[in-house]
Amino acid sequence: MSMSTIFLNQIIFFVISVRLIQSTYTCG
Repeated sequence: MSMSTIFLNQIIFFVISVRLIQSTYTCG
């Protein structure tokens, strides 16, 4: 696994977590 793949996975995980937090804030 190259460093760029790990970096991309980190970004994707960060974006998903931010969207989940935003959805919980808008729902609640």
